[in-house]
Amino acid sequence: MAGDRRLMAGAACAVALVAVSDIVPLLYMVRLSLAKVGGGVGGAYAAVLRDHVFIRSLLNTALFAVGAATAQVGAGLVIALALRPLSRAACMAWFAVLLAPWLMSEVASVVLWRGVLMADVGHLDRWMGAFGLPALRMLAGAHTALPALIVVATWQGIGFTALVILGALVALPANLYGAAMICGLNRWATFLRLELPHLKPTLFAVWVAVALHSAGQFALPARLTMGGPMHATSMASIYLFDRLLHDPTPAMAAAGGAIVLAGLATACVAAWCLRRVTGAHP
Repeated sequence: MAGDRRLMAGAACAVALVAVSDIVPLLYMVRLSLAKVGGGVGGAYAAVLRDHVFIRSLLNTALFAVGAATAQVGAGLVIALALRPLSRAACMAWFAVLLAPWLMSEVASVVLWRGVLMADVGHLDRWMGAFGLPALRMLAGAHTALPALIVVATWQGIGFTALVILGALVALPANLYGAAMICGLNRWATFLRLELPHLKPTLFAVWVAVALHSAGQFALPARLTMGGPMHATSMASIYLFDRLLHDPTPAMAAAGGAIVLAGLATACVAAWCLRRVTGAHP
């Protein structure tokens, strides 16, 4: 009984903490979003949804989140498979290198990559010119700026992603490989038929976590491209921050935040349903 009371007290404290830190601010945001704008309640939602910059920011955020998550999980899986046969000391040495970008400050990362990708004067364009090739102007192109951000985000998070996937690989049961030997499966067939099905829950969870983290990115696009060019890299976080700074009332920023939150909640429900359908669960 005493143990049950302690568990109930701990659960009550956890619920109270979530209510104070998350639910109360969310309710306050919804209250702000319902302020009368344009002559009626809910006018802020209509005004935000009519703003083409907001719609573009939502699309950019979705593309960036999906692209960064897919690139990080795919590259992390390749790195984990390459590092698994190595000794523990060799793996630690490699991860010391791979985790350096993840541990680096956002400002240092932005300074580094602006020096590489800056149009015409960056190292990449200068190297292209040295070989007689046209400049790529990655950060200045409306069609290349977002892929450039995905590359930088992948560079930042690939070490942590690979570490998680390698942990899942090492934890696979040894009898899998005994079964592969009995069935005469080669290395590729062993991965596709035995390892990959067991890795699906981990890969799916990592993909969702990276996608949600990328959807909330602010520092990287704000400092590297400032949302440009022509709103090509404007994210929902940048739009909401700009609205909060320049609008006389916070209603439109709050309405935009509520729409983004509803979209993230819908994406989480869709991910859970997809997990059940595809069998990506233990």
